Amino acid sequence: MLYKLMTNDRFYFRGNGENTAGDVHRSTSVFPPTYQMVYGALRSNWITQHGNLKDFKAGKYAEVIGTVKEPGDFQLKGIYLAKNGEVYIPLPMDTQIREKNGQYVVKPLMLRKGNGFESDLAQYRFTAQNKGKSKDNQNFWLAISELNALYSNHEVQCLPLSAFVKPEAAIGIALNRETSTVLDRMLYQYSGYYLSEGAELVIDMELANELRYVKFGNKGIVWSIEQAVEYQEQIKQLRQLELDEAANYLRITTLTPSIITGYLFGKGFYRWNNKYKLVQAIIPRKEVLSGWNMAENKPKPKLPVFRPGMTFIVERRTDISLYEQIKELEQIIHSDDQSEAGYGQVMVTTYNPQLEQK
Repeated sequence: MLYKLMTNDRFYFRGNGENTAGDVHRSTSVFPPTYQMVYGALRSNWITQHGNLKDFKAGKYAEVIGTVKEPGDFQLKGIYLAKNGEVYIPLPMDTQIREKNGQYVVKPLMLRKGNGFESDLAQYRFTAQNKGKSKDNQNFWLAISELNALYSNHEVQCLPLSAFVKPEAAIGIALNRETSTVLDRMLYQYSGYYLSEGAELVIDMELANELRYVKFGNKGIVWSIEQAVEYQEQIKQLRQLELDEAANYLRITTLTPSIITGYLFGKGFYRWNNKYKLVQAIIPRKEVLSGWNMAENKPKPKLPVFRPGMTFIVERRTDISLYEQIKELEQIIHSDDQSEAGYGQVMVTTYNPQLEQK
């Protein structure tokens, strides 16, 4: 079920990393909030509105929101942004961004035959269709309604994060969690945000209808929460993209972050299903996921995480139908941990490396 979260107040979600003393210090702000942060906040709000922490620790809500150690049916499936009725996903990484007439436009990268002397022995290389360096895909968002046009090799518009939120500089202090006292020389600067006009934070989650409001973020801002049935058809399009029956390849793109604790590549086959041969991939730099376990009052384990938009090109199989392959790959959780918090969701479509430029 889809829900939209809104607030008129300034909010702030602290990024990963530790605050350290110094003459000049800036704390990183993130938006949207991380999946781990949203999942934890929604569970905490459920406990606050329907019970108490003591009963949660005792396992009395296990069937609904799980226990301290195990998740229940409280499942986060996706985080999206919406603007003026359109739902947006993180921009896939197999794209090139450029500015055109005061807007950001994006076109897919092409997969072309290599020259045979590449150090990684890859048969295909990703190349840009337009001259010039592409902007970093991070913090760019694509309307779901533009996916079919993009994957048909048309240039489409994408939006920067600044289209959804307006930053505002602010000052904060860092506290010692154990003593609740201000740490020495721990005054820091950060950027708070306001939602832009027409912008909404959209979540896909089971049981969120039991929440009257959501209070989260470093300032404990209260967000309203309402069902967003008007966006349901757009989300369905992620599983109903146009397909090319003649294509010999499949494109797998992560819609949500992935926690990868082991190897990512090996022996030329796809990590999550070795029946598929890996042709090429675009992977972002690894980041570190961390946080604070409120129930156990201790830091959470630090985990390697890759932001959404990772793209894998695999060879299409001949032993089962195209639709069976897509369904099989979409059902695989592309994350080694925290699937209950929404990590590892993907979309799959056909891919043709010989597309003509349009």
